[in-house]
Amino acid sequence: MIHKIYKRINKETTKCYRYIWFTFFAKGRFSSSNSLIISSETRGGSTWLTELLVAHLPVAVVWEPLHPTKGILKKPDYNYGDRPFVDKHIVDLKLHSALGDVFSGKKFNPWTTERNTRSTSKKAKYLLIKYVRANRLLPWMLNNFKFNYKPILLIRHPIAVAMSQLKSFYHLKDKTPGFIAPDVNNNETYKEHEQYLNSLESVLELHVALWCINYVNILTDSIIENQTIRVYYEHMLLAPENELTRIFSEWGLNLPIKKDILRKNSSTTGKESISSDIQTQLKKWSTELDKKTLDKIQSIFDYFELKIYNSKEAVPLVK
Repeated sequence: MIHKIYKRINKETTKCYRYIWFTFFAKGRFSSSNSLIISSETRGGSTWLTELLVAHLPVAVVWEPLHPTKGILKKPDYNYGDRPFVDKHIVDLKLHSALGDVFSGKKFNPWTTERNTRSTSKKAKYLLIKYVRANRLLPWMLNNFKFNYKPILLIRHPIAVAMSQLKSFYHLKDKTPGFIAPDVNNNETYKEHEQYLNSLESVLELHVALWCINYVNILTDSIIENQTIRVYYEHMLLAPENELTRIFSEWGLNLPIKKDILRKNSSTTGKESISSDIQTQLKKWSTELDKKTLDKIQSIFDYFELKIYNSKEAVPLVK
């Protein structure tokens, strides 16, 4: 018990120091146009990719600024919910001001700065903003901000994501199927699909469907196609050097790849067993589900017209 208390105190003390270091060395000294952005889904590989980029670039990390209780868009000042959405053509000056301050390093808190050391805050030339809640907001960001470096849209198989969420977040394990559209701004998409979501028979199916809501519409948006770097987690896992090289090339950066760290597990994989065989790791979820379940999930993909994955293949249906 005493050990746990000491560990918690030490963690909170470290977080405070890191907030102070960011405030002293990094506050407000970045251009929003030079932001580096990763947008993904929870358990989608964004921590791993963030840590790879930190190892290669002089960046300070802004950690999940859209978290509904720990981030910077909290109630009562904002009511965008857990997965914010604003139509890309809508003018939202309040949101623009808040995110502009995030991109420039002016708006932060101990949560968003906790991944930085004294050295990274002092030496950073870029801010790397990591999101798992920004996918539906990404078209609006691209239409309202100018980014010199294309944001990364990181995509992982929805079944793998949903199963990882259920294994990693204990509060989801005892949850029963069912969905109530959140009472937040711009919740029309949830209202549109609320009846369908309530027809699903398992929590796994529900989380696969929510993945589809968070991705499918933006994947066909021209602004996403033209102004982001689409990275598939499965391709990243199979050929990390190639994918990192492609990202740096898109950003106009000629950097040597540190091959010795490419297979290092991220700091958030501790709750899942990791296989040394990449192919086995990718196919792991398919061995844990029966045909009936996979067929039900395929019907979800068909409902949302998801084309880049199916329930039978572990890798995306695109090169």
